[in-house]
Amino acid sequence: MDKKLIGLVAVFIMVFGVFMTTLLYSGRERSGPVRAGLPPSCVNSFIFTTSVEAAVGESVNQLIYVRDDNNNGLKGINVACSTTLGSLNPFSGVTNTNGNLQLTLTSNTAGLAVTNCTIPICGQVQRSVSVQFNSQ
Repeated sequence: MDKKLIGLVAVFIMVFGVFMTTLLYSGRERSGPVRAGLPPSCVNSFIFTTSVEAAVGESVNQLIYVRDDNNNGLKGINVACSTTLGSLNPFSGVTNTNGNLQLTLTSNTAGLAVTNCTIPICGQVQRSVSVQFNSQ
C-alpha cells in the first residue's frame, strides 16, 4: 500500500508540473514578456511650425513629433490633424522612422490658423501651433 501511495503522489506531481508549465508558457510566443515599445504620449508629442507668420497663399511646413513617455520617437503611428483656417497636406499620415510626420499648411484667406493633431491611442496632442496669415 505504501508503494501505491508513493506512485500516486509521483504521478500527481508530474501531472501538476505539466499543467503548470502549460499554463505559464502557453501563448508566450505571441505576447512575450517584453513589449516592443511604449505607447505614444500626448504630453511628450508635439507639433512644430517653421513660421508663425506667413502671407496669404504661402506654404508653411509643420512637423508632428510623436514621442513615448521616454521621449523616444515612435515609427508607424497614425496621426490625424486639422486646422481652423486653410488646408493641411496631408491632413493625416503615418510617422517615419524618427517618429515625425511632415505637413504643409496653406491658406488663401487672412487670419489665424491653429493646427491640432490627434493620435488614436492617446487622443489630442496637448500642444497646438498657430500661424498668422496676412494679406498683402
